[in-house]
Amino acid sequence: MAKITQKIIRKTLYLFDKLLPIFMLFVAINWSMPQLAWAASLDLPGGAAQLPVSGGREENLTAADPAMPHLPVNEAGTIKSPRLIIKARVTAYNSLPGQTDNTPCITASGLNVCERAQNGREDIVATNIKNLPFGTRIKIPELFGDKVFIVADRMNPRFAKSVDIWMSDYDQAITFGKQWATVEIF
Repeated sequence: MAKITQKIIRKTLYLFDKLLPIFMLFVAINWSMPQLAWAASLDLPGGAAQLPVSGGREENLTAADPAMPHLPVNEAGTIKSPRLIIKARVTAYNSLPGQTDNTPCITASGLNVCERAQNGREDIVATNIKNLPFGTRIKIPELFGDKVFIVADRMNPRFAKSVDIWMSDYDQAITFGKQWATVEIF
């Protein structure tokens, strides 16, 4: 009986020793890049992405959706105040392979910005500020007035206090350059 118990313990320790690093790698990836787990869970019929928004609702952001993104409202039906106001570096980017990965029109959230642009929608931003979840609404009043942008992409981690606005026109993005502005996060 003792030999059988020792054999079981040895096999258990062997499996534990071999499987623990794989398990830890899986946990580390999911913890450090939650957008990958979120994007993998998306059901994207026809290229639509369901982005979570404040209050637990979801908004269908298909390319053909003509409505502008809405800011969260309270029970009285008025727009909520921003939950955070920060000063950030604001830049612009395009769907060019040199500025993105090998799928230039697809954001980290799975949204196709090129299709949206064909329908007159240029309201997507990339940011790593405070790990804002995809679907978060922001405004940059100093530069764009009341226009509402949606967080649907990520930047290189070294740009922790930056917002990168997606623009379809390369020359417009170059002219925009790099600016510092107040960002309202809803």
